[in-house]
Order: sequence, then structure tokens, then C-alpha cells
Amino acid sequence: MRARELNETNRRGATVAIDGLKVRDVDALAAALAPLPLLQKYGTTATSLAGALVRAVEGGDMVLSARLAGEPVGVAWVVGDGAFARAAYLRLMAVVPAVHGQGVGAELLREVEVRLADSSSHLLLLASDFNTAAHAFYRRLGYEQVGIIPGFVLPTVDEWIFAKRLVG
Repeated sequence: MRARELNETNRRGATVAIDGLKVRDVDALAAALAPLPLLQKYGTTATSLAGALVRAVEGGDMVLSARLAGEPVGVAWVVGDGAFARAAYLRLMAVVPAVHGQGVGAELLREVEVRLADSSSHLLLLASDFNTAAHAFYRRLGYEQVGIIPGFVLPTVDEWIFAKRLVG
């Protein structure tokens, strides 16, 4: 996959670069993301996340990383026909806490959409019922809540389904 230099810069003035996740970067990125409260709630460890990301990369899923100053700071993992065997499914989207609110996640998701535009009519994702920041983030980027799956991953957490049409 090609690297794409983005116009968006973070508060430190560094350019965000987005490219396919390299297996050599997985351990460091997984270690930085695993402490996120959302991943902790679902029992994700650095080891389990690293293993899942390596399997995704090696299995041909779209796994993009965002980099600042050469360091991986975010990931977007997409399963091409993972939503009802008909549309792309955003399985994981996470950014390290140090760059939250700096546009890294938005640029990462925009790049996912650009790369999917020719192959998928929609992008779907799940967001936990308690993750109101994610709900607002996805709505700002044009996603609509289209349903709820009660107790889908954890018995006490409902997953909200968000969708966006990618082609006109």
C-alpha cells in the first residue's frame, strides 16, 4: 500500500502519514493501545491485540496505521466483506491517547473510506453503548446509527451499529 502524506498536522506540527501496518510495528502499537479503557473492558491485552493484528495483516485484511514522526500512533482494521457478507466492516479503530483530539483518527478513517470507495458501497462498524465519544466522532464523519445489538460481545453492553454509504 502507498503512504499518503496528509494535510492534517498534529499540534506538534508533525505530518500524519498513513500506510499499511507493518508486522514489525505491531508489538509497539499493540503495547501502546492495549491500556485504552475500551480495550481493557473487552479483556484485550497487548499480546492478544498483537496476535490479532498480525493474523489480520497476514490474512489480507486492510490494516492501516497512522504515523507521527515515524512512530505508529493509530490503527484501522477493516474486513472487506465482514458486514453481512456485503459491505466492509471496521473491526477496530484506535489511536494512542497522546494524540486523541488531534485529527489522527479522522484522517485514518477518511483514508479507509477512500481505499474502500471502489470495492464497497458501505462501511459498517460497532460502537459500545457507553462509548459516547465514539458515537459523536462517527456522527461528525457522516455515520448514522442504524441499529443496536444487545449483549453482542459482552452480556451487559449493547453494541450500536453505525453505517455510512461510500458511493453515490
